Amino acid sequence: MRSGKIITFILVAVLVSSLVAKADDQPAVSIIDENNFNASDWLCKADALSESKMFDKALEAYSRAIELDPNNVDAYNKRAEAYKDLKEYDKAIEEYNRIISLQPNSAENYSNRGAAYAFSKQYEKAIEDYDRSLELEQIWDTYFGKAMAFYRLEQYDKAVRDFSEAIVLKPEFATLYDLRGDAYANLKQYDKAIKDYDMSISIAPYYLKPYYSKVIAFSLNGKVQNACESLRTAFSKGWENFTRIKQSSDFDDFRESDCYTEFMAGR
Repeated sequence: MRSGKIITFILVAVLVSSLVAKADDQPAVSIIDENNFNASDWLCKADALSESKMFDKALEAYSRAIELDPNNVDAYNKRAEAYKDLKEYDKAIEEYNRIISLQPNSAENYSNRGAAYAFSKQYEKAIEDYDRSLELEQIWDTYFGKAMAFYRLEQYDKAVRDFSEAIVLKPEFATLYDLRGDAYANLKQYDKAIKDYDMSISIAPYYLKPYYSKVIAFSLNGKVQNACESLRTAFSKGWENFTRIKQSSDFDDFRESDCYTEFMAGR
């Protein structure tokens, strides 16, 4: 077994022991002298803490790794991820700034910072970073992130464009068709939306959202009978969010139909 794996195993064991001891209100016995840790050791410990969802302590350990190895991009990346897990997106962005200064030609770094901007609802800045990333490398999930940023900005035509680019690179991913369908629906291009929902369903029949989305699209397009048939199908697949159907304005016309009254009786 390689030494790095041995260290990781020991660290995880110590962390688990510490957690158990804490739960029993007993002091944990440490078998490792952290004074002798190098950057890799701190990184292993930080990873174990992060896996245990102990993100504050993981941040401390990542910081110790960086103190010993200031150019360790992996440590900066993982510290940024820990900040994102804690929803401290501004600090995550600062980390990605450092990473980009060390690796300015990495598409992944710009995409990661773009995601942090998106999480903090700075969608225009997110799009700028996604564009920089795509100039360096064409990656499907970067197009996906960019499409979602445009969607949040309600620029649905641009969202459709970038979802389409993502689909070219990842045609087997059902969620892309479903979300492009949502963008088409917001553009009132309901036939295209329904086609995308059907494609999503054909790829992942267990994925419930497009069944429901078809009900909305048919309802908004005034096709009440189709909406009713889609509702029955959605229900047969396990979708049961009746509260939204009863309350959402998307179903105003549909709720006036006989088939709606019949289907919703007792629900």
